[in-house]
Amino acid sequence: MSSHPDLPSFITQELAFEGARVDAHAREAARSRGVAWSGLGPEPWRPRSAAQVEASARARLERLQAWRASAAGRFLAAVASAQRAAETAHVAGEAARAAVARGMDHGANSCRQAADALEAEGRALLAAARAARRALALRDAG
Repeated sequence: MSSHPDLPSFITQELAFEGARVDAHAREAARSRGVAWSGLGPEPWRPRSAAQVEASARARLERLQAWRASAAGRFLAAVASAQRAAETAHVAGEAARAAVARGMDHGANSCRQAADALEAEGRALLAAARAARRALALRDAG
């Protein structure tokens, strides 16, 4: 995974996390200013090195990839794919209704396009449902 395409975005997220840690530390340090008992303030700030940030990003990416490869990850990906296909099919159905409302003769091309889209999304929905079944079978086998 030395050059995974998602690694730069994970490093960017880690740097944002690091910035949030700096802010949280600054707030905690501000709370302990003034009259405070010795030793009650936060420890001195120790930023992570670039290597530590990258290692943390790589570890998060590896955990995500492992989850995506798991039965639960595959199942939810298939469900999300099915939902996208269903939403797109719904939009195509609404386009077909609008075309008919304009008149079948004037909207014949729109009706054909909507029917094509409905058929394609139906196939995608079926494929996603089958992928969900395979993910469940993977879980049951494991």
